[in-house]
Amino acid sequence: MRVAAFLLLTVLSVVLGKLGEPVEKQQWLVKEKRPSTTRPFNTGIEVSHLGRAASTAEMTFTIALVQKNMDVIEKTLKEVSTPGSAKYGQHLTFDQVGELVRNDEATAAVQDWLREHKAEVVSSTPHGEYLVVRARVSSVETMLNTQMHEYKLTKKSSSKESDKRIFRADSYSLPIHLAPHVLAVRDVTHFPEDVNGIVPKRRVFPTPLGTGGNLAINTYSKTTPAGLEGTYGIGAQKGSNNVKQVVGGLNTGGDNVGPTDLQTFENVFTMPVDQIAGWYGKPPNENNCTYSISIGQDWCAENNLDMQYMTSTGKNIPTYYYYSGNETQVGPYSDIFMFMANQITNKPDVISFSYGAFEPVSSDFVSFDTEAAKLGLQGVTIFASSGDNGVSGNVAPFLSQVSLCGVYFPSFAATSQYVVAVGATMGGLDFDFNNEIACSNDQGALITSGGGFSTVETVTAYDQTAGVSAYFDNVFIKPVAFSDASFGISSYDPAYRGFPDLAFNGHNYAVFDAGILIVADGTSASSPGLTGMVNTINSALVAAGKSSVGYLNPTIWSSACHWTRDVTWGSNFCSEQQCCAGSDGSSAGSQGAGFWAARGWDPVTGKR
Repeated sequence: MRVAAFLLLTVLSVVLGKLGEPVEKQQWLVKEKRPSTTRPFNTGIEVSHLGRAASTAEMTFTIALVQKNMDVIEKTLKEVSTPGSAKYGQHLTFDQVGELVRNDEATAAVQDWLREHKAEVVSSTPHGEYLVVRARVSSVETMLNTQMHEYKLTKKSSSKESDKRIFRADSYSLPIHLAPHVLAVRDVTHFPEDVNGIVPKRRVFPTPLGTGGNLAINTYSKTTPAGLEGTYGIGAQKGSNNVKQVVGGLNTGGDNVGPTDLQTFENVFTMPVDQIAGWYGKPPNENNCTYSISIGQDWCAENNLDMQYMTSTGKNIPTYYYYSGNETQVGPYSDIFMFMANQITNKPDVISFSYGAFEPVSSDFVSFDTEAAKLGLQGVTIFASSGDNGVSGNVAPFLSQVSLCGVYFPSFAATSQYVVAVGATMGGLDFDFNNEIACSNDQGALITSGGGFSTVETVTAYDQTAGVSAYFDNVFIKPVAFSDASFGISSYDPAYRGFPDLAFNGHNYAVFDAGILIVADGTSASSPGLTGMVNTINSALVAAGKSSVGYLNPTIWSSACHWTRDVTWGSNFCSEQQCCAGSDGSSAGSQGAGFWAARGWDPVTGKR
């Protein structure tokens, strides 16, 4: 797989002299540098420099090893995932994939290096792809030819999360002989981006349950389990325990999921009682599910929405909760990679991530793509929300700080070619398909469905060329290019991964949160809703002795895709807060970043 600009992160610079050991000469390769300039946006995290880290202090970091045979992984993934292929559906096992990527030479070289510096391997993945390492700061500085500093991170507008202390360096290097074996050493240089759940926007109706509660649901929301069953043809179809599904959550300062809220949801909507089957990482903590209008904190709305609607479209299917981000690491990426690479006792058939972030440094993107491709080869389908702020993505809440309106700033993980990126529509319920449009702030929604083009990744696993080219031929109002180098903002480039792939209703969902009825909008409803529906199909396939659908994108983008409904009206010029020039069809001008829906695939509602 190709990831653009990856070489920019590996600076070819040889430095003589080993920090702390001036007598010995050793050649070094500067592997990664933290950018000297930062984004001009408030990422919600305040960073305070406290000085040099104490040499005796201990720190934990993750080493990502270079994995072998990734060309074979991609070739085989195409063969088992492309309709019409002789090998379609012939997925590999976890151990078969592991044997392909295992790099024993790299493992031996890195472990020798760690032993030399008395660094302890705390844990590793079964096939050696990732090592979690603990060592003293003095050892880390010697190992990586660097200086560690201590920083305090304070998450703004959060009354619940305490400050965290982390150690970071401006750059790190590896011994020349070791560099070819290591993709990256994580949690050493980069500060965490503002990686958050794509938190659904909601209206709150603190109506008692019973008759009054049902009345409130009928009055304020048409998107209920019964509404989705009719609209998407699910009907009374149910899955079974021959497949499994995972809701992917994040540690964003107290976020959790409420099992009692799930039971309330199931009782009110007369659904089968599906308890949370289990969890990965931190277990559910109902005490964290509190709602405060005064401070705007809502600790379980995101994951309650995900859990309630994945179980409503994927009935009777064991549903697991994944909580990313442990207490010693601020950024969730290391945890996600470990989760995806580990042998999971209850291996899921589908995973849904409802979070969005700036596209990460390229080594992180490589790791995510690698693990997602490996899961696809095992028959797992990964879904991700496309974002709730139109084309501006996670940067939208901070645009007013730099006097900008709309910009092209795509949302990860939706930009990975190995996930099904899911946008949001509104209308179209009760079989009123003619009125289904893109979910957007200017049409009365609380969010605007995200979409656009990656700034990092080109597509190699399937062919999007025809679909993207047709879009620019078909769209009535052509999108304008917009970039601003001073803010690190690029225009869109159709040669890069286009998203979303599909769209699903994302408007007016009835959800129970901390015992209160809320009505929510979000692509974080669209992704788990579609995920549960696909897993119901998986359950039927497995019961018939067939394989699960696995990696879906080659099917979605093929000309044989006739099982979707084309949504041709709407745009993603707006964010959650505002709409920019051009969203009404007028000349977009310099601040009119955005796309219109059109026949076929479009970067608003995806593929027809």
